[in-house]
Amino acid sequence: MTADFSIDSKTFIEFFGLAGVQKYYDKLLKRKRWICRQKHIRLIEVYPCDLFPKNRLSEILKV
Repeated sequence: MTADFSIDSKTFIEFFGLAGVQKYYDKLLKRKRWICRQKHIRLIEVYPCDLFPKNRLSEILKV
């Protein structure tokens, strides 16, 4: 499985920029969530609304 960023072998960050825009992309998003659950991988999901108009990355990443 690929991800935009990895923190360690069990924590990934993924930017879902096309969520809700393309049906095929949404299908892949669901599959990625399922794979992460099965493999006990923490998936941190980031969406465009998390970055604009207010950047909420520190809240999401709990930095």
